[in-house]
Amino acid sequence: MNEETEKVKIYISENFALSTVALSSSSYSNFISLARHLLNETSTPEGVSFSSKRINRKILTKYIKSLKRE
Repeated sequence: MNEETEKVKIYISENFALSTVALSSSSYSNFISLARHLLNETSTPEGVSFSSKRINRKILTKYIKSLKRE
């Protein structure tokens, strides 16, 4: 997992509002849209954009789906 993907994953896991949005998302792409519209969140505090081309969306979609199983 690259650094950008890891930073986004950590930010989602440590932020209650983003975790809640992730639980309502069907995919990472859906998460990006919901986070932007509901929370006005588009990046991590370090400045990693949720929509960066360097983000591995497949890994984060799997992570979001794993949250629903917990």
